[in-house]
Amino acid sequence: MRYGDPSRQSGFVLLMTLVLLLMSVVALAGMAHRSIIAALDSRTAVEDLQRRWAITSIRSTLVGRIEKLLDIAERGRVENGMSSDEYLNAPMSQLRVSCRLSGIDYELVLTDEQAKLNLNHLLKSDNRHKARSIVRRLVNRSGSVGGKPAAVNLLGIAGGMGGSKNRDALPAIGSYSQVFKNASPDHLVGRQDAIGLAADITCWGDGKVNLRRASDEVVRYACGNRVGHDLLRELLAERKRDPYRGLSGILGALDKVDDKQKTALKECLTDKSTCHGLWIISRGRRRSWHNLAISTGRGAGGSDPGQWSEFGW
Repeated sequence: MRYGDPSRQSGFVLLMTLVLLLMSVVALAGMAHRSIIAALDSRTAVEDLQRRWAITSIRSTLVGRIEKLLDIAERGRVENGMSSDEYLNAPMSQLRVSCRLSGIDYELVLTDEQAKLNLNHLLKSDNRHKARSIVRRLVNRSGSVGGKPAAVNLLGIAGGMGGSKNRDALPAIGSYSQVFKNASPDHLVGRQDAIGLAADITCWGDGKVNLRRASDEVVRYACGNRVGHDLLRELLAERKRDPYRGLSGILGALDKVDDKQKTALKECLTDKSTCHGLWIISRGRRRSWHNLAISTGRGAGGSDPGQWSEFGW
């Protein structure tokens, strides 16, 4: 009986051993790859859960206290646990705060929405073409988006605000996506060193502008159809002397202003804000998230946020 060449048999065994070894290595590599993906997914899930809880906690803590925090920032100091009675800083329409929680960086932007021009109020007094032109002028100082100016659309609800029989049921403009076509949330909120597109315009509130914190341009556009240019110049000059006086005190200091003009100014101005915004920007290892909460408080400076809306990117 003849047997095959021993060298060929040993070569075949070696080949099979190498094949089995290769298959084992491939299987182990696949298991290791799946384990890494599972570990990353688990870590991402933990980060996502931490971020969601942090956003919920921050919002519930701050959303009803924004007016008080802005006021404290304007006063500039705290003595014996109480804010000072005098104001050391200029009026603030927004306040930025940064913090780090569980390895995630957060930037909080607290805004006074009544320091901005209300687009729904603007659309009631001006046609859409003129309103679009005013918005373009206000956002012109905010820079550009992707090297190009932000496109202003003002896409309102078709047919008005909730139909001809109930025009006040819904606002014509309910979010910034109806205002800008190509604006990212970063461009809306801006940065510490750059003004955001939404710095001077809002979709929320009762339309009255906070005279203490609004820019000169916002005050002019809010009151321009009600009083003359000379009175507006005098109003802004008097506001500049002491912006922390109440609205009645500033109006009382104006020369030759009759009751009709005062009533007209009080219809578009206020010295107490009840509508505020809270941007929560969370930055993880791979991407950023933006959350915006808009609250309409039941009392100026109170802790009750009243009704509020939330937007996310």
